[in-house]
Amino acid sequence: MTTQSGVLYVATNEERYIEEAIRSAQSVRQRSPKLPIALVTDSPTYATARGKMVIDEIIDMQSAVTGKHDSMIDKIRGFSRTPFQRTLFLDTDTYVFCNCTDLLDLLRRFQVVITHSHNRRAKEYKTRNEGSLFGDKALEPMVTSAIPESFAPIQGGFLLYKYEDGAVRDWIAALEEHYRLYRSSDDQVVMRRTLWDSNLSLYALPEEYNFNDTDDVSYWKKGGFRKAVPRIFHYTRDKENPFLAIKWISKHEDAPHQRRRMSRLKTASKRIRQLLRHTP
Repeated sequence: MTTQSGVLYVATNEERYIEEAIRSAQSVRQRSPKLPIALVTDSPTYATARGKMVIDEIIDMQSAVTGKHDSMIDKIRGFSRTPFQRTLFLDTDTYVFCNCTDLLDLLRRFQVVITHSHNRRAKEYKTRNEGSLFGDKALEPMVTSAIPESFAPIQGGFLLYKYEDGAVRDWIAALEEHYRLYRSSDDQVVMRRTLWDSNLSLYALPEEYNFNDTDDVSYWKKGGFRKAVPRIFHYTRDKENPFLAIKWISKHEDAPHQRRRMSRLKTASKRIRQLLRHTP
């Protein structure tokens, strides 16, 4: 491995995924200018030409996707192609509003860091093949051993992992093996199962590190951003035109600093008024 820490993308089958990855990488570069970025792709020539100003390393990997049943296999295979000892993997349809170096620092303490799936309600477990309500019989062996409902589904578009750790490499190998065996289009079921079966030290980040709706930001804004601010936008609902949403979110990403500045101004103004009242 060439570098200690970096950001990884996987983009295969369609050039539009490479374009998405470049857009996401630009947002990383803006906030973490020294952090290396790698892209795993089956179109290295196109990726090199389009991403030469932002992607540091292009990794050639032929696609193994044969149909809808294994549509996530390239992403899972890409995890082991990382050139980094500590990796932040992001789906291509993401936009970053935070310093990623801070995220990678979590791997000093944990082997794997995840975010939870947005779809955690029981009615969505059925469509996502989760738990006793699953509809895909091919996945039944994945849930024969009960997993507590409190061990919520994993969001597959964000993953921090310490690839220098042999136990993490073993987990990624098991993840690929199980995904190939059960042949499901949903990688999140297999990630949840294999993480539960592992002995890895695991940490789950809050929602703002993988939010997918501007309504989330509106909710945080009403709360004064005291509990959450935009970190990573996963625009699964805005794929056709994410730019408007990104522009709107950008206005609010610095809200905590703005609030602190306003607080200091109010304190200074109050102090000046007190001094004026006591001035002869």
